[in-house]
Amino acid sequence: HGETDFLLTYPEENRFDAAAESQFLQKTADSEREIEIVAEVEGKIAGTAGVESLGNKITLRHRAAFGISVAREFWGLGIGRALLHRAARTALSGEADGCLLRLPAGAGDGLPRALGFAPTAHEAVLRL
Repeated sequence: HGETDFLLTYPEENRFDAAAESQFLQKTADSEREIEIVAEVEGKIAGTAGVESLGNKITLRHRAAFGISVAREFWGLGIGRALLHRAARTALSGEADGCLLRLPAGAGDGLPRALGFAPTAHEAVLRL
């Protein structure tokens, strides 16, 4: 990536066209537990954040995934902090009893720690 190696997908994996993106955003807008946030600076998209429910089953209602992305030219301005804070608060506003944040290997944890995230041993990863 030109911006960061910590995105969910690579550019060639993104198959959303305008119609698919529109449907995704409408589904999110209609949801009580999901949100997409855009940070804008002088008419330019500086960053985005999203919260996505992991399901409607009773055993999953308390779980959500979220992610943030900030364009490199806007790093260091507090936009990532604001997006992460808002996304976490949205994830916790429903039935959630906590918010799990997984960081890619090599990603710093200073910002999540500053916002109250703490390391946990409750998740296990099996590597073969």
